[in-house]
Amino acid sequence: MTMLALEEERKFNIKKQRKTKRRKHMSNNHGQKLAGKIAVITGGSSGIGLATAKRFVEEGAHVVITGRREKELKEAAAFIKRNVTTVVGDVSRLEDLDRLYAVVKEKHGHIDALFANAVDLADSPRSERQARGNRSCRRIPRLR
Repeated sequence: MTMLALEEERKFNIKKQRKTKRRKHMSNNHGQKLAGKIAVITGGSSGIGLATAKRFVEEGAHVVITGRREKELKEAAAFIKRNVTTVVGDVSRLEDLDRLYAVVKEKHGHIDALFANAVDLADSPRSERQARGNRSCRRIPRLR
C-alpha cells in the first residue's frame, strides 16, 4: 500500500470511530458495585444501619443485619425486602458475636464488608443518654 492509501484508511477509521456510540465499560453486574459481596451491618434495624443495609442490597450485596430487638429486625428485613439475613444479638456480648459469626460462616462462608454501626454511650453522662432515648447502654469491647 502506498502512503496515500494508508493515510486515507487511517482517516476513514477515525471517522468511523467517531460515529460509533461509545459505551461505558460495565461488567456483568449491571453497574452494581457490591454484586455478590457479603456485608455484615451491626445496628442494622434502624437509622444509619438500616439505610446502609438497604443501599448495600441495591448495590447487589447480601446483608446480614444484627440488632438487639427481634421485632425491629423483622421490620427492617421487610423494608429491605431481599438479600437480607437477620441475627438477633448485642454486639457487646461475646456470645452474641460468636453466634453472629457462626451464622455468617454457615450461610455465606465469609465476610466481604463489615459496617460497625454500634453505639457506645457508656462514657457519656446519663442525662445525655436519656435524651437520646438509650437507657440500656453497654460498653462495646474494643480491639487494642
